[in-house]
Amino acid sequence: DQNPGPGYRNQFDIVEANVLLHLPFPTDGGMDLKAGQYSTPLGFETIDPSTNPFYSHSYIFNFGLPLEHTGVLSTTHVSPLLDIYLGVDTGENTTFGPRGDNNNSIAGIGGFGLNMMDGNLTVLVLSHMGPENPSRLLAPMGYDANKYMRYENDGIITWKASDALTLVTEVNWIRDDFLGIVKTGKPAPANGYGVAQYVAYTLSDTVTLNARAELWRDDTGAFVAGYAGNNDAVRAELGLPNTSFSTAAGKATTYGEITLGVTFKPSLPAPITGLLIRPEVRVDSALNGSRPFNDGSSNYQVTIASDFVLTF
Repeated sequence: DQNPGPGYRNQFDIVEANVLLHLPFPTDGGMDLKAGQYSTPLGFETIDPSTNPFYSHSYIFNFGLPLEHTGVLSTTHVSPLLDIYLGVDTGENTTFGPRGDNNNSIAGIGGFGLNMMDGNLTVLVLSHMGPENPSRLLAPMGYDANKYMRYENDGIITWKASDALTLVTEVNWIRDDFLGIVKTGKPAPANGYGVAQYVAYTLSDTVTLNARAELWRDDTGAFVAGYAGNNDAVRAELGLPNTSFSTAAGKATTYGEITLGVTFKPSLPAPITGLLIRPEVRVDSALNGSRPFNDGSSNYQVTIASDFVLTF
């Protein structure tokens, strides 16, 4: 009972295990169905590193959005302009069964996509909603986890301004009806919200310059957290004891970050189909007096990093 799920440093994770169907109804464009386990459709950045501009992730990706779902998701192509998204699932980062879902409630996805200017301008607005706090943690405190909703809302505007320049603006708002307890001592709403701006400029087939500027506010200190142990993020979702800590627990903090990077795509022979090399420089700061970085000793931090992604 102490560790029903995560027990080892290295584990396999199934990111995609689903069935895809295209139905020629109820509209002329038809409907796409996805059933099983799948990555969330919310957000600009993804679990798959090959589709991201940077090695590091935004605050929005880390703290304002889910990662995976288990359920059914439909995309109805109402017209060349409009797509409608509807889905039902077990919640964020969960699956079926007592060791899968951390409570007894279902969740859902809804939203729309717009395709304009021959695909050069797109808008995607999606919301995921449902109870997400673990019963294992709330029940001993005398609370019913199924009664406290979490709402994750995300909007992305992508504009391909030219063959070389692409601009992406993402806005995000997460609200949890329980997590305000870290500030009030009793269940209360907690909110996190912000915006990120991406700029990508392609110099050649092998070199792209990338920039990201972001502001994200955690109004109770409930969302932005660190995990000292390898398994603590999953243990926290299950409601098990862990060494997680809020970087500014109970205190409203506005985070800002600027990231500059370069993506190199050298050509390599078969069987290698792609290689990405992505060095970056990132500056994070707390903009309202909090000191959440370097174990609470600083209001900013600088990170220099790089990664490579190899595909076959």
